[in-house]
Amino acid sequence: MAKRAIEEVRRKSRWHIPLLLIAAVLITNLPILWVILTSLKPTVLITETRPVWVFRPTFEHHISLLTQKGDFDFFRLLGNSLIVSVSTTVLALVLAYPAAYSIARYRTLRDNYSFWVLSIRMLPPVVFLIPISILFAIYRLMDTQIGIILAYLTFNIPFATWIIKSFIEDIPVDLERAATMDGYSTFGIMT
Repeated sequence: MAKRAIEEVRRKSRWHIPLLLIAAVLITNLPILWVILTSLKPTVLITETRPVWVFRPTFEHHISLLTQKGDFDFFRLLGNSLIVSVSTTVLALVLAYPAAYSIARYRTLRDNYSFWVLSIRMLPPVVFLIPISILFAIYRLMDTQIGIILAYLTFNIPFATWIIKSFIEDIPVDLERAATMDGYSTFGIMT
């Protein structure tokens, strides 16, 4: 009888968990919903002081965004963003992987080095502002895609090194020893 009473209390006490999850999802997605609704409102209703919830949706903003040329060419800007983001990601992975492998397997400069790599990521970006500005001015990298990629790599390489290092440490060393016995070089094992 006591077991049945305990089970009933547990079942009744769990009703609030789905409600809390639904509330959390709604609260976290509210800004996204707000942006979508605002993009569908006519221009006159966007600047109203009180929110307008009932309106006739329009796609005029979307059409003007996709068809506008001149200074604000959406597809050119999107292409620039894709070039910068993909290049930064690929370069960060290619450059961080050997460093992470060295730190994880050979304990390069002990554990202090891996913390130093992470501490670069923790520095505020304004610390790098003056040195990067001077270097970019000297090498004429201001307002170029290469300049943006290099600036992003300043922060992404240490972060990628730290993340990849933890993945490499999860791989058993015995697999590498077996690969060495099979005749693989260090580069082959890394690959």
